Amino acid sequence: MKFFTPLFLGIFFVALSVQGSSSEPKNEIKGNEEFSLEQDRKELEQLRKDIPADIRKKNDDLAFILKLFEDPNRDAGKIRSEFNKTINRLRKRKNKEFRRERDEYKREEKKKRKAFLASTKKKRKEFLDSDPSTDSKKAFFEEERTQRRIYFSDERDKRKDFESDYRARKKDFNDFLKSKRDEFNDRYDQFRKAQRERKEKKREAAKYRAQGHLTGVPSPVSDKNKQYLKEFEQIPNKPATVLKPEDE
Repeated sequence: MKFFTPLFLGIFFVALSVQGSSSEPKNEIKGNEEFSLEQDRKELEQLRKDIPADIRKKNDDLAFILKLFEDPNRDAGKIRSEFNKTINRLRKRKNKEFRRERDEYKREEKKKRKAFLASTKKKRKEFLDSDPSTDSKKAFFEEERTQRRIYFSDERDKRKDFESDYRARKKDFNDFLKSKRDEFNDRYDQFRKAQRERKEKKREAAKYRAQGHLTGVPSPVSDKNKQYLKEFEQIPNKPATVLKPEDE
């Protein structure tokens, strides 16, 4: 049984989206505006139906991760904390579902085994009460042993299949969370790098202004101004002529 059904894969983004939007102020929407937004959502969902489920899932996951980083000035520690809380909540809920599933399997297994043994005991009693012959007894008990071997062999096979599938789905789930964490970490590193670069530019700008410049970043000299400077430098260096009235 495959683990990544479209329904489950939607859980991650839905859970994260709820967590991600919980701290944001809610706008009051009334009347025609509310109806218009509802229509827009319906149209978007209709368009999404044409997108393959796996692509839709990846887009949703990426959309949430990008949303965490949409404010370039947001505290990086809070972003990681929010992501970790969502991942841990999802892991806790899914592990609880796994345990409940295994417990249910064990209960059903025990219930079926009990019913089988009770049926075997009843048949044995009914047979012995009929005062069977020695040959009949021999044949009956041989058949009973055969049926028991078949039953318990089948149950062992079913248990092995269940455990194999169970472990595979748990591994798929953990791999899924790991891939989401890897995606987050990549984006987080880029986000922190961009923040450091902005801070460094601000420090350089402050330093530049502190040195007496009017602007934080000097403007580059245009080609036209470069030509003016060149012509100025080529002016001959001669003694200055003092200007005075003609009658002096």
